[in-house]
Amino acid sequence: MGIIKKARKSLYAIIPLVLLPMTTGSSNRPDISAGKPAQVIVDPEFLKTINVRLAEYKPSEIKPLYERPKELSQIARYVDLLYKKLPWNNFESILHRPYRKLGMQGIASETRFLAIIGVESAGDPLAMNSIARGWMGLTRPAWYEVETSDYNTEWYHPEKNSEVGMKIYRRMFRNIVRFHPESSALDKYTLNNLASAANNGGFTRLRERNFDIESMPEETRNYVTKIRLLEDRLNQRH
Repeated sequence: MGIIKKARKSLYAIIPLVLLPMTTGSSNRPDISAGKPAQVIVDPEFLKTINVRLAEYKPSEIKPLYERPKELSQIARYVDLLYKKLPWNNFESILHRPYRKLGMQGIASETRFLAIIGVESAGDPLAMNSIARGWMGLTRPAWYEVETSDYNTEWYHPEKNSEVGMKIYRRMFRNIVRFHPESSALDKYTLNNLASAANNGGFTRLRERNFDIESMPEETRNYVTKIRLLEDRLNQRH
């Protein structure tokens, strides 16, 4: 996973249309074989909640978020832009139900998952790159490790994508607790940063590097930094 490049027609570009018709044919599944979905129906309830801030949203201002900033000062500006421009309260209203359903309170705060959504997709449910899709940037193999529903027909629904993303995250968190030699001495914040590193760079790689985030690839180190900074900013709202 990592920063997801926007689909050619992002959610924000198609919201004025309210709904896109499905492509004709016998199948209702979007075709993602060409690297982007066919026209898809976006949940109208999601459109209602996000439309509150649509007038304030300027895609041109979010573009720098996809340039993978490397320096801490750049990462801080990146996080500040995310924090100021995205409709977090609307996102939170969608995230809340799967968070409660899965009982994630004992693992991570809701703001950790809001931060993941911000970093992975800048809040665009149709975000994608060559391998990952949706709000939380989920790959097909990771999806089917924890979920039986159809990836093709579900990844672009924000609530479902969030639910599966939390299941994947929960699995990473539990692996950290199980296999880290000193997990009992680690606080929850540290465990969550390790889970985020595993989520991005792979649990096996993290374990092979003795659970040392600083020894992970630069992309993963930056990813964890962005998650941490954005989570801290989001926590300041309350």
